[in-house]
Order: sequence, then structure tokens, then C-alpha cells
Amino acid sequence: MAETLLTHHTRTTQLRLMDDSDRPPGPPPSARPEGDAKPTPVRKALGDSGAGQEVAPPSRRTFVCDGVDWVAETAGAALAGAAGDAAAMVILVLFQKEDDKDPSKEALIPRRSLDELSELELVEAFEAAVPFRSPEARTEIFQSTRQTGRQGR
Repeated sequence: MAETLLTHHTRTTQLRLMDDSDRPPGPPPSARPEGDAKPTPVRKALGDSGAGQEVAPPSRRTFVCDGVDWVAETAGAALAGAAGDAAAMVILVLFQKEDDKDPSKEALIPRRSLDELSELELVEAFEAAVPFRSPEARTEIFQSTRQTGRQGR
């Protein structure tokens, strides 16, 4: 067994090199059990996460804000985030007056459905919503991706 002396400034430390008698008994914790021939899939190891969440069907709710009857309706849903397993479900909600046919406001809300929102959360989402823009009025971020026959180059 080799022994080494290390000197650092005014302090001397004696170190002993590790040998087989220093190893803990049994296999290392990362070793697979004997009968397990395949590694565990990442999605299974991470458990229940944002990926694989079922999107609720479009829903519609009515509420009152400042004495006016409003309708909130789900217009779309998506997973948002950098990684599929760490993604959050968001829904696009359109708001319109109960007697109007066109929406006047829209908001992205981090939920799977409107049913998950309390009455207060729905009013807060409405108050934070931005004016609705029709799809025709929107500008594409990457305009060339919608061109036919091209691959966005």
C-alpha cells in the first residue's frame, strides 16, 4: 500500500491511496438488476409530466365582469416549453360579449381546460387579455414557411 505526503503551505496531510478493501460491498448503485436487460425509458423514469396530457374538448363558459355578460370559449391548445417532458399545457381563450358573434379579446392561459379556472381566475384572465386579432391580421414570424413548394429557405 502506497502512502503519499502532501504539503500545502504550512499544513502537511498524509493521504492513503484507495485499494479494493476500501470499496463498499455489492454492485454500484447504477448497476442494473440481473434480469433487467433493457434500460428504463426516459418518459417512464420521469413519471407523469406535461407530455402526453390529453387536451380537453373545446369548452364554453359565461361570466359577468363589470355588469356585462361575457362568454369565454377555448379556441386551441398546445404544449409550451423547451422540452416535451417539461412542457406546460396552454389554452387559447377567446372572449366575446354574450350577444356578439365575434370575439373582442384573447388570452393564453396555462391550463388544460376552462373548467380548471375558478370564476375569479376567469375574470383575471379576461382583464389581462389582449385585443383579438383575426388570423388574416396576424403577421407570420417566419413568413417563408407558409410558401408552397419551399422549405423555408
